[in-house]
Amino acid sequence: MKSNKIYLNIITLLCIALLGIACEKKYEGKSSLESVKYNSNNSTYTAIELDSTKARNNILQIKLQELYDLSTNYAAGNKDTDIDETLYKQIGLYFEKPDTLLINNFIKELDSLKARYVKISDVSSSKEFTPKDTLDYTKYKVDYFDVSKKFLGSIDKFAHYTLKELPTSEQKVKGAFKFYFTDFKAPQKDSIPSGVTK
Repeated sequence: MKSNKIYLNIITLLCIALLGIACEKKYEGKSSLESVKYNSNNSTYTAIELDSTKARNNILQIKLQELYDLSTNYAAGNKDTDIDETLYKQIGLYFEKPDTLLINNFIKELDSLKARYVKISDVSSSKEFTPKDTLDYTKYKVDYFDVSKKFLGSIDKFAHYTLKELPTSEQKVKGAFKFYFTDFKAPQKDSIPSGVTK
């Protein structure tokens, strides 16, 4: 009877250990220099393609993943080689105005987290209407992974983006638009400490 309990305990521990190993989140995408070398934000979209929210969210997810893949490859490099210079220029193509401060802060965040891989998910877009303009935002989740592809954590982020109509001379299709990011933020924290109410 006692030996049955020991076997049962051993089997239970093995099952728990196997379940823990199976549930560990690992990066399964591709983010190498070979896979990102052609990322350059050259794709354009027509108004019809951007008409549905689902299509816009899918395009945003692709653009965000491309940008983060370029940035993690840049952050992992020495930042002083020809390859790094090319990656930096490619990153700049995703921004409306390639501001070095904005790009460097974006890369510094990845560097500080020691993130070598990222996975973008839960992308949703929204609009904010002001008297002068309509502002486009996207909310998304970033899963961070280290060099051994182990999960580091995740953060919900916001990005402000714009759609710019290409000049007529550059359009392959009439009314073609291009996505550009203008700012990246983490969600703002509530200013009231938790547990404090009046």
